[in-house]
Amino acid sequence: MFFISLFIFWSSGILAYINGQNLFEAFRICIKQTDIYHQMSMNFPNIWTLVGNNYESLKGFAIMLTLAICLAGIYTVINGIKKFETNEQIINTCCWFLWTCLIFLPGMHERYAYPLDILLLLLCFTDKKYIKYSIICILSSLMVYGNFLYSNQIQCNYLAIFYILTYIHFTHTILKDNTNKSEKSNDFEH
Repeated sequence: MFFISLFIFWSSGILAYINGQNLFEAFRICIKQTDIYHQMSMNFPNIWTLVGNNYESLKGFAIMLTLAICLAGIYTVINGIKKFETNEQIINTCCWFLWTCLIFLPGMHERYAYPLDILLLLLCFTDKKYIKYSIICILSSLMVYGNFLYSNQIQCNYLAIFYILTYIHFTHTILKDNTNKSEKSNDFEH
């Protein structure tokens, strides 16, 4: 299944290949782009907005920290601590992984929050408890874009603190709901 996504990505450049581009140009461009910007945060309210922008010293640590947090998330799914069975559980888990990468990886642009904003909006249709997260993330995106497009001056430090606290609350909510649902199903079975 993994190779299907690679094939689809590669096939998006068929017209360029027909016109003489290298068959692996799409992959080369992506790999090259990973080393263009040397900033920890790029107009996005993540943890590095608060910590600092020393890319050379923090890049490796940031990647390892993100990997460790994502591995902890995978561990919770594999061991059944976090269920991955219903559409709501699948989407909120995807949101959690996206949000984790946005907050902890270096070089995150505001545009990388698009999928998170869309998935949180979809979650609002599964349960109204997600409305607050969707509103906060979409408003954060609007403020960040306003800052970038119209030179509105926002205090990115305060926005970053609020954004990170929202992520922590979201994490608590999806883990707590998972526990409550499994306790209810156990009570029902007995």
